[in-house]
Amino acid sequence: MNITKKDLSRIWRKFKNQENGPQEYWSYLSDNFKAQFVSADWKDTDELSEQFSKVLRKIGFIVIKDPLFDGSSSYGFVIIKNTDLLTKTDNFNELCTSYAFTLHASYKNIVKVFGKPNGHVSDDRKVSCEWLLKTLTNNQILIYDYKQGIPYLGPERGKRPQQITEWSVGSNKKSEALSLLDTILTSKIGYKNFEIVDH
Repeated sequence: MNITKKDLSRIWRKFKNQENGPQEYWSYLSDNFKAQFVSADWKDTDELSEQFSKVLRKIGFIVIKDPLFDGSSSYGFVIIKNTDLLTKTDNFNELCTSYAFTLHASYKNIVKVFGKPNGHVSDDRKVSCEWLLKTLTNNQILIYDYKQGIPYLGPERGKRPQQITEWSVGSNKKSEALSLLDTILTSKIGYKNFEIVDH
């Protein structure tokens, strides 16, 4: 649905004379249009930038100040859809990654964000399900089960991927992996549906 400034003005007129007019107005927009809100002092560009960044992260984008404009009187921003920051890849060298941290999330939610696993059962059967991912800077991130699957533990004690909720994350750039996964998962499935444990 398209909505214009004229439409917003019409809606605001319904609420502006009410005791809690602004709150009722924002609540109406949130309920009916899933709107997010940004406001700051017009002179405070840093605060305005931060508010825009928070809102865009919620709906699947990140905003980065463009270094091209550092030291100038102008402001510039790079806006990236954060699902593009991590993509699945078949060109993956697992020797370039090592265990970095643990991700608690359901198989269903990981599939919702990254699609079906694109890795295979490892030769030693310790890994039965994995996502092979790369960043825009070609760093590698691997999400995988470890010693939990049926190939390793057998049918009586082993779990199917759909039953696993604790995943290992390997990366050659731990800090980048932590930041990217936290941002992407928060925007796609909500922060209550996953937990990152950094031992």
